[in-house]
Amino acid sequence: VTVQGYDFIENDTNPQEGCPDELGPGASHGTHVAGTVAAATNNGVGVAGVNWGGPGKTRIMPLRVFEMSGGNCVAYTDKTISAILYAADRTARVINMSLSGSNYSQAYQDAITYAYNTGVVIVAAAGNRNSDELRYPACYTNVISVAATDYLNNRAYYSSYHTCNALSAPGGDITVDRSGDGYSDGVLSLYGYHPTYGYNYYAFWQGTSMAAPHVAGLAALLISKGVTGPASVYNAMRTTATDRGATGWDQYYGWGLINAAAALGVTAPNPMRAFSGSLSGGVITTASDRVVVNSNGTFLITNALIGTRSVFAWQDTNGNGVIDASDLYGRVDGVTVNSGATTTGVVVVVSEVPLGTTPVTVP
Repeated sequence: VTVQGYDFIENDTNPQEGCPDELGPGASHGTHVAGTVAAATNNGVGVAGVNWGGPGKTRIMPLRVFEMSGGNCVAYTDKTISAILYAADRTARVINMSLSGSNYSQAYQDAITYAYNTGVVIVAAAGNRNSDELRYPACYTNVISVAATDYLNNRAYYSSYHTCNALSAPGGDITVDRSGDGYSDGVLSLYGYHPTYGYNYYAFWQGTSMAAPHVAGLAALLISKGVTGPASVYNAMRTTATDRGATGWDQYYGWGLINAAAALGVTAPNPMRAFSGSLSGGVITTASDRVVVNSNGTFLITNALIGTRSVFAWQDTNGNGVIDASDLYGRVDGVTVNSGATTTGVVVVVSEVPLGTTPVTVP
């Protein structure tokens, strides 16, 4: 599922045009990365995205920053900064940057700081230099730098091992087939339109570009579970990562190889809740219990006072106790609550609260 993106090269709303490569302009690095995060799952086709559905289903906002220059496909700093600000101002929850360079920019750092302060988890590829050279955006403050592992969960031969590395994740190795299944050990994901075959297809790739979206997808899962704020999301991944090499932090692996099952066992402090009540003057007066919404989106509100009221669904994603920007929120008005002390059968459509919305208090 996608939302409106933007092309910062052509300055239009069609971000699908990318740099050409050996398979033609449709063979997309971004499509491969996005597939790892959120490919449609449990449909009997292709691959499974790390985050694949439920009330917190991931939506992809495609933003193009790469263009051809001097025969190379490059992303200039100004375009990337614009994309970061664009995403943050449109309530993006996770930004994945599968790109890497060697130059520091204070303006770039300022953009990342701005996004982080709006509640965005920022993930970046560590780089494919097989060296300890610092890479950016991986080495900017408040960025989760992701190193790559291979089929045996060891450091991939190309993965950078600078001091910024925070976590590691599968990045693949297309040069070998250690599993013996007849395919390379690269990361399999979606690809673009093949000019020869005439259809969209799947391909094996390798790189820290492939490792980063595993972390971004896990971050999205944690947010959907109710883990709030970029620091809490990172802490949930860091404290549950599987040690590789030395115990604790390591330049090759950061705090270790992400462990999604363990991370998702972290208690969610702010799950989505449903309740009935009334909204007046920016204040909601509740008239029932606040019940947790089930993983399939259903809920049963208990101890509801009879009368005609609104039914609310709210996830306080930033944990500040008010309904404001980046929270998930929805409301249905005119619901008749009869005697019996429960409310069910109401469908509440939930969406992210836009930036600039006047906060609503829930005493």
